[in-house]
Amino acid sequence: MPTLSTALHPKRDLYLALKSRLLTLDGVEHVRLFNNQYNNDKVEEAYKQYGTVFVEFLQLTWTGSTLNQQRGDTVVRLHILFESLETEDLRVFERVQTIHLSIQGFNGPLFTSMQRTNEEQDTDHDNITVWKTDYNTQLSDCTTDPRAGLGTHIITQIEIDAQLDIDDQVFRSGDGVF
Repeated sequence: MPTLSTALHPKRDLYLALKSRLLTLDGVEHVRLFNNQYNNDKVEEAYKQYGTVFVEFLQLTWTGSTLNQQRGDTVVRLHILFESLETEDLRVFERVQTIHLSIQGFNGPLFTSMQRTNEEQDTDHDNITVWKTDYNTQLSDCTTDPRAGLGTHIITQIEIDAQLDIDDQVFRSGDGVF
């Protein structure tokens, strides 16, 4: 049976895929799991100087499939932090849109295409604007499938190194019995 550290893990793998993708964007310096960080003054100071995105799993509704596999309708919220001392700084919209362009339609082996469903602005943080954007996706969890112990990786590409031995114009496969 695969261990948790090596097995496919849908929530962890989704978070790590989002983190990796977001950190490639200009202006995003930190990506962390959300734990109400920006409502804590000491933590707020640490993150407000840099582009930070917090990832929160709002809701996971699991339904059974076959062989103990499950599908989870999932809502992921991105908390996008933006600091500005200007009275009105429209760059926040550029940051939010850049992140959206990167995430909308993003998918992976264990999650379907991310689709934006909701946005809201949270302005109760002095010079920090927090923009919350929700995305729906569906996770696949096959970790309790009895066949899961047979392998811990999804095969996405197979390379076959073989030479064809063609001795006439008829191509055959299998054992040659017709």
